[in-house]
Amino acid sequence: MKIGHWNFIFMEVILLKDVSNLGKRLEIKNVKPGYARNFLIPRGLAIPATEKNLAWQKRELEKIKQKEEEKNKALKEELEKLKNLKLEIPVKIGVKKELFEKINASKISKFLKKQGFEVKKENIILNEPISKLGEYSIKIKLGEGLETEIKIKIVKEK
Repeated sequence: MKIGHWNFIFMEVILLKDVSNLGKRLEIKNVKPGYARNFLIPRGLAIPATEKNLAWQKRELEKIKQKEEEKNKALKEELEKLKNLKLEIPVKIGVKKELFEKINASKISKFLKKQGFEVKKENIILNEPISKLGEYSIKIKLGEGLETEIKIKIVKEK
């Protein structure tokens, strides 16, 4: 327990879950002992910040950091594969060479999946659906500041 700046006694706890207006999971917070004993701890939202629990918290933070590093590594590898990708998407066209259907982020995502890439439609930046034959540069954002452009060529289906 620690003495706060208003002569209140505080207790350090480690949050086990995100608690609104208090903090995020695994953060250490100073709270009033009654709040900790009567609300946070019984509901499984926090545990006292003992030496044993602080060691556990440190291990958990390391696990999270390691998972994020692995995720970033996988994203960078995916980005390298996507970097020089040139896709050709065959579509049905009408007499005036207009597309029967516009090509949107969802369709590009499905086409990329057929090519072996897991790119969600939310990660494909497209100002407006493609409605004409031709070549287009499409920006793909994979998160964590990782982005690239791929070339897509819309061609007449044979």
